[in-house]
Amino acid sequence: MASSAYATNIVLDYGSVHSGVGGEFVVKTDGTAASTAFVNATMANYNSLATYQGGFETFCIEYNEHFSPGSSYTYQVSPNAISTPSDPVSVGTAYLYSMFAQGSLSGYNYSSTTSAGNLQNTFWFLEGDQPSMPNTFLALLTTEFGSVAAAQGDSFTYNNGNVVNAASFGVAALNLGGIANNWPNQDQLVYQGRQNVPDGGTTLMLLGMAMGGMSLLRRKLS
Repeated sequence: MASSAYATNIVLDYGSVHSGVGGEFVVKTDGTAASTAFVNATMANYNSLATYQGGFETFCIEYNEHFSPGSSYTYQVSPNAISTPSDPVSVGTAYLYSMFAQGSLSGYNYSSTTSAGNLQNTFWFLEGDQPSMPNTFLALLTTEFGSVAAAQGDSFTYNNGNVVNAASFGVAALNLGGIANNWPNQDQLVYQGRQNVPDGGTTLMLLGMAMGGMSLLRRKLS
């Protein structure tokens, strides 16, 4: 994941549905060429269900950070929330948000405020900012990582030894600051497309077989 060095500005506003002080939020261009290029390039990774008003939809990482809806902020893309550089985005957060961005998150209703609230509170829990989380995505997390505690980790090792982190799911932190680089101001999630396949190696095995001529065993990668 390349980092943008406090490059230009984006606009952060409320998304199509949102719950209380949480997401969904939408990241939009401020109208400049560089900002528009960033937003458009990022949106290309998102399903239309996870876009709104010409931008891509996102959620908070840090509970105690605040922003003014509709305002413009400088940004960078990094593995960590800017307020806690030693605390990367958790694998559970990245796993769920990657599916949200692709329009394939099981149990999520893209037109429901309740769904938005449940997902936001799950992210805050996985990032250590809430004492508990809703049960909505519990089965997904435990099926993938074995336990909620493992989903809260910075990395996860599958039984076959494959190690994944947030970048494996194509997810990073979008660090936002004030116009004069007054950091931190807010941290959101951004999906940049899967970097590799975090499924314990099954897909990699199938791809290898396909390359050997067994094309019927291929699996579509998104």
